[in-house]
Amino acid sequence: VVECSWTDDLVELAKKSKNRAQKLERESRELETKIGELEASQKNRSDDEIQGVDRDSTAVVSLLSNPALPAFKDRGLVIGHVQSGKTGNMAAVVAKAADTRYKFFVILSGMTDVLRQQTQTRITDDIINNGYTESWHAWTGIESDFNHPPTGGFPVGGAQKHIAVIKKNAGILRRFIRKLRQTPKNL
Repeated sequence: VVECSWTDDLVELAKKSKNRAQKLERESRELETKIGELEASQKNRSDDEIQGVDRDSTAVVSLLSNPALPAFKDRGLVIGHVQSGKTGNMAAVVAKAADTRYKFFVILSGMTDVLRQQTQTRITDDIINNGYTESWHAWTGIESDFNHPPTGGFPVGGAQKHIAVIKKNAGILRRFIRKLRQTPKNL
């Protein structure tokens, strides 16, 4: 008789996975603290930096399709070094695109809660809480990733703009896509 220890192996693997997840979350919190300190030291940007973001975001928005067309697909990718201004540039592009007829913005953030919360905080501060709170509906919050039931689509009629900062997580993205597919296409 051969003894099978696969259940013991699974239990051990589960313990290792839990320990690794806890370690990653701890390291993520430490990284968030360091990033927060860096951001605080870099808040005062020069006029040249501000003009550069304005110029670059205008150039990006000029490349977008006309949202009044019956069908279009636009998406973008922001790549840069840590603390290089990626979120600030995204916020500028979103704000300028919102001034046109774009109504729904989805920002895919990192794979951890900490990175998603950091991006959500910046987007909330830079766009939503910047004197335009009533103009925006946020489908995510600083403490809450997208978790709305998939029944019914997004109610995107009217003038209000919509924004979601979503963690790169398969389950969350599937839930979001199911709800998006139920949203009328003619909005």
